[in-house]
Amino acid sequence: MKRAPSIWGIALAFLLAGAWPAQADVHKCRDASGHAAYQDAPCAGAASAPQAAAAAKHIFWQATSGGRTVYLFGSLHVGRPEMYPLPAEVMSAFRQSARLAVEVNMLDVDSVEMMQEVAALGMYPPDDEGLHAHISAAHWQALQRSAAQLDFPIAVLERQKPWMVIMTLTALAAQHWGYDENLGIDMHLMQRAREQGKPIVSLESLDQQLRIFTQMSDEEQEAALAESLDEFDRGPELFERMVTAWRKGDAPGLAAVLAEMEQDPKDDRTYQLLITDRNHGMADKIQALSRDNPVLFVVVGAGHLVGQESVIDLLRKRGYRIRQM
Repeated sequence: MKRAPSIWGIALAFLLAGAWPAQADVHKCRDASGHAAYQDAPCAGAASAPQAAAAAKHIFWQATSGGRTVYLFGSLHVGRPEMYPLPAEVMSAFRQSARLAVEVNMLDVDSVEMMQEVAALGMYPPDDEGLHAHISAAHWQALQRSAAQLDFPIAVLERQKPWMVIMTLTALAAQHWGYDENLGIDMHLMQRAREQGKPIVSLESLDQQLRIFTQMSDEEQEAALAESLDEFDRGPELFERMVTAWRKGDAPGLAAVLAEMEQDPKDDRTYQLLITDRNHGMADKIQALSRDNPVLFVVVGAGHLVGQESVIDLLRKRGYRIRQM
């Protein structure tokens, strides 16, 4: 029997980040408290040995067509301090680029309006009995166990629809493993762009992203939740495999982990909604933006840049010359 589509696996690929491999020009120094600190300049007052060179490639591509260049960096939306500084190749391309394109420019999103929309789309109204009335007793019990593992009140999840529960559990798991959304790569680059006065353009809108989930039926949402709960205990294992592929710049390996979790992504409507359809939309927008920007830097979730019908694959089919860096 074919497995139900799993948002959990897709969410992991979007959210989780591993320590970025050290670059040849990164120096390991000591701060005033004696703790290790990594920087791209020699340590003050003392010589330091640069860290060993890392993997030859990253989840980072150059796409060229008609004298135009697009750099595409696979973002991970949560991170750790060890991820920084980012690879020299990435930051060099970032400095050369006239504009930064992201999924959604969260620096310009009104947090109050965002929470209101999330509540309207992802939560049951006050007069509704709540999640337990919309899913089976077995799935409700499994959710209670997962929430207890994360020390999170089930009463909060009770008010959320299944797709929002999955996103909440994924974010909580990332925090549990020591990752911070404020240290995500896309947020880091958006902040750098703002500091430098570099224009930021969104490839999607927050409303567009949220409304993807409303296209899923109640049955599809419960099936996705059930599969996610089944995989919950495997979260650390899946995470480590994705981190390993990420650190090696292993795009096929990253795609393989995604494909394994989805069994057959091309047949999953959930995968189509969350990944494939959005890839086509992003590729259209990137192609249009590149006409007016000789050098464009794009940072999107890593799951959008690997595998068949990825943004990279679609740009290649449109005549772009692609090189992984």
